Amino acid sequence: MTGKLYYTIDEDKLEQVTEIVNRDTDPAATPELIRQHICADWPEGQEHQDWIDAAAPEEVADWIASFYQPRQE
Repeated sequence: MTGKLYYTIDEDKLEQVTEIVNRDTDPAATPELIRQHICADWPEGQEHQDWIDAAAPEEVADWIASFYQPRQE
């Protein structure tokens, strides 16, 4: 099930973000899951889209990782 997408992300950047999230945060995260999160209805509007367009994949992946609970060792 997918929700409405309010923003867009370049496919190459999405692939890079997914690889980083898989490596560093969640090996099970899929491109579609990450797209749904990045492109959800964030209140920042055009500012959010501008950030998606300008941010490096590492920055976007760090932002995604900030929503995860710390791993229990």
